[in-house]
Amino acid sequence: MKFAPVCEGIWLLRTPFSGSWSGVVLVSGDCNILIDSGASSDVADNCIIPALKELGLQAKEIDYLLLTHCHGDHVGGLRRLKELTGAQIAVFKGSLDKIRDPLKYSKKIRAAFPEFSPP
Repeated sequence: MKFAPVCEGIWLLRTPFSGSWSGVVLVSGDCNILIDSGASSDVADNCIIPALKELGLQAKEIDYLLLTHCHGDHVGGLRRLKELTGAQIAVFKGSLDKIRDPLKYSKKIRAAFPEFSPP
């Protein structure tokens, strides 16, 4: 998997998610911003980090991890990417409690949509 150029300085990576895909966006310039983190640490390790390397970027060159919203396919790799990059995390204020206690939020979402929730 590779980042595809969207326009100058903006790249899209389609990461796997339950038979479909979820997008991770890289904005590069004076600083490097990764928007969303994929669905899991496995996606971070085996998709996002290799795709960054393909562009000539090391994990430590990511300055910010920006989360668009708290669905699992967008935040599942956050802990691993934070560990690998050391980047600052930016999230909508209304999502802060969900990021601080992701297990509680995950259980709430899975209860609402059990037919779409893997074990």
